[in-house]
Amino acid sequence: MSAKVTVTFINKTDTPMFAFLCQENQILALTLTQIFPGSAYRLSEEVDCFDDLRVGFGNSWSEAELEMQLNVKRGITDFNVTLDREGAMEIVTNGDLKLKRKHYFYDVAIGH
Repeated sequence: MSAKVTVTFINKTDTPMFAFLCQENQILALTLTQIFPGSAYRLSEEVDCFDDLRVGFGNSWSEAELEMQLNVKRGITDFNVTLDREGAMEIVTNGDLKLKRKHYFYDVAIGH
């Protein structure tokens, strides 16, 4: 089953960072965030397999330093990913299922 996965990234830190959509250690799409503070950056990619889809942030365009797994399910392919000023990364999934939040901490993003 193939579907378009859309990820909206919001970087609330003061540092520009790359945002990634990855699968099996391969970058499917990336963008640079925080070019205009407070802006959202959207990536969309058609995928055939939902296994091991991940999103992440990093200082280099070549790899994500912080990654989280995406739980893509039928009808739920739109995600919002936020990196906040405290270095917490959060994925918010809206759709038929309940809201899910996962936090990971990333000290490099906030300069610690």
